[in-house]
Amino acid sequence: MQGPLLPSDDAPQPEPNVYELMVVIIAFSAKAHWAMWGPLGLPVIDAIDRWAARQRLYLGSEKNES
Repeated sequence: MQGPLLPSDDAPQPEPNVYELMVVIIAFSAKAHWAMWGPLGLPVIDAIDRWAARQRLYLGSEKNES
């Protein structure tokens, strides 16, 4: 019986653009959901915007390091 398959160092890694696209899609979907709540969803939408901005900063720093 084989053990779990672990990614090797030479395995292709997804491009950073894939991660940026994931952030955009997740933020858009979450904001659309909370927008249905009307004014009650506005604080969450602001938090989603801040989260997405932090993720973009992190992805940018990762891109600069490599």
